[in-house]
Amino acid sequence: RPRCRTLFLGDSITEAMRGTQFGEHYDELSARRNVFERWFPLHEARAFGISGDRTQNLLYRLCNGELSFRHPPGVVVLCIGTNNLGRDQDNAVDTFLGIRAVVLEILQRLPGTRVLLT
Repeated sequence: RPRCRTLFLGDSITEAMRGTQFGEHYDELSARRNVFERWFPLHEARAFGISGDRTQNLLYRLCNGELSFRHPPGVVVLCIGTNNLGRDQDNAVDTFLGIRAVVLEILQRLPGTRVLLT
């Protein structure tokens, strides 16, 4: 299995890079998958996104094995927080604090890995 050099973490936007939403393949998302595979032809990138995920969901995944790599990726591209806004009384400050917690968890578990926020 090729080494993961770039890891995308996030919600439905990230999941769509695999051509799926809620774990199911959709023909209308195949163009996104094709672009992802074209730009990362050696399968050295992974897209770990789940539709509907919020910062707290991603943080749970990170704390429970999502970042278990023999060789950590050089870059994590993070796209999370959209689903927090306007839900369950979450406001901009709560969303910021959730994103901050996710970034700090990534940096703690993958020292030396750079984090890119999108």
